[in-house]
Amino acid sequence: MASILKPKVALMMAIPLVLIIALQFYFQAKMELQAKLSTGRNIHSLLKTTEQALIAWRKRVKTDVFLASDDASVRQYTLELIKADKNEERQQLLTAQNKMKEIFSNAIKHREYIGFSIISP
Repeated sequence: MASILKPKVALMMAIPLVLIIALQFYFQAKMELQAKLSTGRNIHSLLKTTEQALIAWRKRVKTDVFLASDDASVRQYTLELIKADKNEERQQLLTAQNKMKEIFSNAIKHREYIGFSIISP
């Protein structure tokens, strides 16, 4: 009789242990899934916010470029910079650069631009 009780007792102790281990795996998998979903939502939200910020920034920069290109003095100094660069006239280049810096100083200060570039053929 004693030999029959030991396997029964062992089985009765093993069943709750297996159930606890199975529940642990189930809840761990569920928590991992929730963490993945939450992280995915956070990344998606961050991506949308970043996209909107970039769209707003692009519009602001585009407006700044159009306003600058509409200014006659900017066009004049730009042509001087291009000519001076091609002719390698250092003094004319520096003068035109300083004038452009004066024109853009407000935008550089308030828009946190670091400067400007002129791209020409």
